[in-house]
Amino acid sequence: MQKILALGGHSEMRILDAQLQLEHDFELTVVHYGAVEFFIKNKDIQVRVLGKDITEYDFVWIHSTWGPRSVAYAVSLFLKYKHIDHTPVEYEGCKLVDMLTLCMENISIPPTYFSTTPKIEERLKAIVSFCSYPFIMKSTRGTYGNDIFLIRDEGEFIAAMPQLGKKIQYICQKFIPNTFDYRTVSY
Repeated sequence: MQKILALGGHSEMRILDAQLQLEHDFELTVVHYGAVEFFIKNKDIQVRVLGKDITEYDFVWIHSTWGPRSVAYAVSLFLKYKHIDHTPVEYEGCKLVDMLTLCMENISIPPTYFSTTPKIEERLKAIVSFCSYPFIMKSTRGTYGNDIFLIRDEGEFIAAMPQLGKKIQYICQKFIPNTFDYRTVSY
């Protein structure tokens, strides 16, 4: 049985899902980008969809619209790295793409977590489990130190919620104590 993931797929694809299962030996899973999580640490990269390793799929159809294009590109970059067939996606950079690229080139980075869910508070347990306290939350597209939060505990995380932009995506990284902001990754 072929396992196909339709990422960012339209609701009409759910109808196709039922038809494929009846007529062919396919298993189609249709999900939105909010179901995707990245766990990046050193050269160990995991991308999960609904808690399932994305490498378990035989093919990934990536629907890339303007909003999640950088995430679509990050997924595509990872799938190419793992030699998994998928639809092509146009390049769109962001800090998530930078972290993946560095990791795939065997450059150490702090444990990094990412999810596109607009309800990031629902992912706190996964963030803390992977990054631990304290961790940094920073916009994937931020510049000049804007939209960066140091989170030392759940109280600080909850206090940051009203300040987080609703349309801004954040990566979370293990905080590395230092005397100043090195800003070694830029565009």
